[in-house]
Amino acid sequence: MSSDAALSKPEISIIVPFHNAEKFIRNSLNSLQAQNFSKFEVLMVNDCSSDGSEKIAQMFSEKDSRFRLISLKDNEALKSHGVSKARNAGIYEASADYIVFLDSDDWLEKDTLSEAYSDAVSTGANIVQWNFSDEYDLRSSKRPFFPKGFFSVFENADMFTGFVTTALYKKSLIFDNDIFFDENISIGEDILFSLRCFIYSSVNYFTGKYLSHYRLKGNGLSHNISEARIKDFARVFTAFENGLSEFEREKYSAVIFKIKLIMKKMALVTLAKPDYSLFYGIFSETNSMLLKQKGLEGFVFLMIHLKLYFLLTPAIMLLKKIDARYS
Repeated sequence: MSSDAALSKPEISIIVPFHNAEKFIRNSLNSLQAQNFSKFEVLMVNDCSSDGSEKIAQMFSEKDSRFRLISLKDNEALKSHGVSKARNAGIYEASADYIVFLDSDDWLEKDTLSEAYSDAVSTGANIVQWNFSDEYDLRSSKRPFFPKGFFSVFENADMFTGFVTTALYKKSLIFDNDIFFDENISIGEDILFSLRCFIYSSVNYFTGKYLSHYRLKGNGLSHNISEARIKDFARVFTAFENGLSEFEREKYSAVIFKIKLIMKKMALVTLAKPDYSLFYGIFSETNSMLLKQKGLEGFVFLMIHLKLYFLLTPAIMLLKKIDARYS
């Protein structure tokens, strides 16, 4: 790295929250050092880690001035404050005009930043999104491909992934519209943040390349999900939806339905065992539309409707295997 790159104002701030991530964080940070784009800063936000991940982050900050370690103050129980608080802390510290979020167990291709930044500057996009791959213990699976070009998630809800770690955001979009992660929920915070960004963004662009890798742990579940957390998100999202105008609810209806479907599927695939009462109970206004769904999830919804639970176990296991929450 040249001294000029170290001293000049960064073009991209990369926010990497971490909590007890010593197994993977080195790989994540190495993927940033390997970028063929050098004008960036990395804000590594330590959320009360008790393992060796802070030491790894400190080592990167000592060897590369672009890497900076930020530590959230410990609470009495030394428990994680949550990814929302950590990401928000990074946003407030970001000095670049563009922001990228990277989870501590994921990683980027070496040309991710150069591709995203070039597209953002040339198109004036507020959000630049890219294709990505799911990484399991023994295999890799590419998500559906979207081509290079301008796009709207409200015209094509399939392009709404709910992930914030597969996009570059203009910082002014976030600050001008007061878009931060909701620290009162511990599931779906990325979905809500992403939706709010798209609501306020007038120009969105897709790079048309697979540029990042999303690691799925063990059984493919990346969060400790509980019934209470799903209900919390449903409550917050309902309040958010109620705050929209009738015109906005109609305009965003396809994406809103997709988000509600994601949460319903979480009641099936992310709990210790499927909770059919919760499945029907949250966002009950969408229940009449479930039988219109196609493919494997449509089959699952039909079997639930017919109460043929003995057929559901293998189907739900397959939904878990392919991490069908976001599809």
